Amino acid sequence: MKKILITGALGLIGKELLKILIKDNFEIIAIDLKGQIKRYKKFIKEHQNNNLKFVNCDINSKKFISLSVGCYAIIHLAAMLGVENTEKNKNKCWEVNATGTENILKACKVNKINFFIFSSSSEVYGSQIYNKIDENHPLLGNNIYAVAKIASENSIKFFKRNNKNFNYCNLRLFNTYGIDQVAKFFISKSCFNIKKNKSITVNGDGKQMRGYCYSSDTAYYIYLCLKNENKIKNLTLNVGNSKEVYGLIDLIKIIGKIKNKKIKYSLNKKFINTDRSLNREIYNRVCDTKKIISLLKFKPKIDIIEGVTRVLSQKTISSDWPSNT
Repeated sequence: MKKILITGALGLIGKELLKILIKDNFEIIAIDLKGQIKRYKKFIKEHQNNNLKFVNCDINSKKFISLSVGCYAIIHLAAMLGVENTEKNKNKCWEVNATGTENILKACKVNKINFFIFSSSSEVYGSQIYNKIDENHPLLGNNIYAVAKIASENSIKFFKRNNKNFNYCNLRLFNTYGIDQVAKFFISKSCFNIKKNKSITVNGDGKQMRGYCYSSDTAYYIYLCLKNENKIKNLTLNVGNSKEVYGLIDLIKIIGKIKNKKIKYSLNKKFINTDRSLNREIYNRVCDTKKIISLLKFKPKIDIIEGVTRVLSQKTISSDWPSNT
């Protein structure tokens, strides 16, 4: 039985990945912050078994190195998220999203862990300069979150050059959504507002295009990378759904179709009192996923209707970022 460690294991993608992995032959150390451990007590109670251990641990702590002893692989999902959240707390963002990766690589060196899967982000690409973003697209990310992810990718590649037996895969994730996503992202926030009978405000003209990938599909790609090290080793791959591409207003209409009613919304075209601005908004970010589909022979299964229906079916949707305490 191979032992693996997952950071950010109780996040949106982490929980879906755990559901897949506990059906396979792995011993799993699932780490997250104390606030997440508290928030998902029910999930932990339902899924914990002899092969799955949940641990409260900061990725920058000395404790992390001891926890990873004997691991075959580390899947690094932990990150500080959100444009406003990271821009207002740049030092903390760098500490978590860049320095944290370096500490995990240190653990890999100390404990001779030779397989590392890293959840990078489509934010590293910045503004899209051609039709669909493939892995060769220039890295034009211009916020602290994107820069920290780029720095982490480079740290991993540098570590590989100095450790020949070490293999990695950098996964650039595009617009994942799903159950338990905090209501700081468009789909989860719109569903939250509808459940609370609040109005929906669309920043910009509402035509910003994205490809939306449901969390269980993103998690399955990560699982396949873990199971197919020789196919994906030392590669950078896009992960997303290039078939489910919608504008923001399109998504509101989809929610209305599911709820069988017309959803009212207003446009905030000048981004007044928001964490975004006209000159920094990304109007198109659609991924090219030919490479990962070719390698792993998997295409996302959950379409936007089914995915949004699942989000709307939740009894509650949190509007707060996870607490560290």
